[in-house]
Amino acid sequence: MQSGAELKDDRGARVPFHAGEDTLTFMAELPSLGYALFRLAPDTGCGGDGPQGEKPAGTLIFHEGVAESPFFRLELDSATGDLNYIEDRQKGTPLCGGPSFALELHDEDEKATSWVQVLSGRRRRLAMTVAPHVIDRSPFHMTIASTSQSRWSKVTREMVLYSDMRRIDFRLDIDWQDSGAFLKLGFTPATEGLRLTTSLAHGYEEIPEGSGEFCCHDWVYVGDEKRGLAFFNDGLYGADFSGGRLGLSIIRTARDMDPVMSFGRHELRASLAPIDGPYRQSAVHRELLSFLAPPLTRWESEHPGGLMGWSGWDKGTAAALPSAGSFLTVDNPNVAVCAFKSPEEYYMPQAFVIRLRELDGTGTTCTLRLPLACRALWRADHLERPVRCISENAGAVFHPDIKPYEILTLIAYVV
Repeated sequence: MQSGAELKDDRGARVPFHAGEDTLTFMAELPSLGYALFRLAPDTGCGGDGPQGEKPAGTLIFHEGVAESPFFRLELDSATGDLNYIEDRQKGTPLCGGPSFALELHDEDEKATSWVQVLSGRRRRLAMTVAPHVIDRSPFHMTIASTSQSRWSKVTREMVLYSDMRRIDFRLDIDWQDSGAFLKLGFTPATEGLRLTTSLAHGYEEIPEGSGEFCCHDWVYVGDEKRGLAFFNDGLYGADFSGGRLGLSIIRTARDMDPVMSFGRHELRASLAPIDGPYRQSAVHRELLSFLAPPLTRWESEHPGGLMGWSGWDKGTAAALPSAGSFLTVDNPNVAVCAFKSPEEYYMPQAFVIRLRELDGTGTTCTLRLPLACRALWRADHLERPVRCISENAGAVFHPDIKPYEILTLIAYVV
């Protein structure tokens, strides 16, 4: 990248950025379910407000096994690569007080099958072959990696700290070759009077401690009445919690059926985020979406833009889209958007299915905003069949009622 470049947002304000060898890193504020245009151009030396060029470094530090961000302080074990301690620097309280982000390799008993888990009680230690070190750094993030091996398998762990996000992301790159074994990722939360809650499809369930392996779709929450920790993942479906220790199930290889079915390369993302106050599903859900659905980036050369007139949505529109915009906004924090799409059984460019879910058990009237006016808004069943017209000539803003824990399906027919 040429020196002297500047980055501006859709309002013309200058945005701090970091230019790597083949990357451009910056913090972006985006509208709800929307987009924003950023322009990278040679610095003209005039126009635009705010800071210019790269953000000052120094907020992310890694030295002698201690990593720090504005939000966290982490102590790494130089012999294992595990996290021995995680502190919330803003609260001055520990989040994890024992080995965390720790690889646990369990042997299974010969009685174990693909359907029945029977651990032998034996655990194998993975030997660290590459000590924790920084592999990527900018003023906005820092990535620390280490590598460990069993006799047959190899695991690379990456941990990402951010200067502007109160969250720690984890990545695993696994070459799995162990049979009759079960790999877990362990964490030791430091909260007392623990409450364990796990996600299910469109809901959650409280799990008693020591109840064995349980279903885990997207997240596990461990906390008390004052605070808690949410653990997110993008591909795990099991966990266990016993003796104050949480184990996220990564890979399991049973001896029956296909004993090498799980052999090969696996990649996994996980994350840890503190949640302030007593448990609320809405607070966990917001953090989950920021982890599971990161913004997509598309490079474009400068052009005038313009819509194609393929459907009624953009019919007669000659101008380009605005530099920033939202396709759907919901104003209630306890109401989540589960789907925003065309109907399943038929294609109708003027119809959009909006599926909502109330998260906290408090019925409410929410406010939805679309970029175009609606000629009709209908309540539908879960098969997306219209049931009852809620409003005609509803405009672009409407106010549906949603009951506690309800899954509400709407169909908006735009003008």
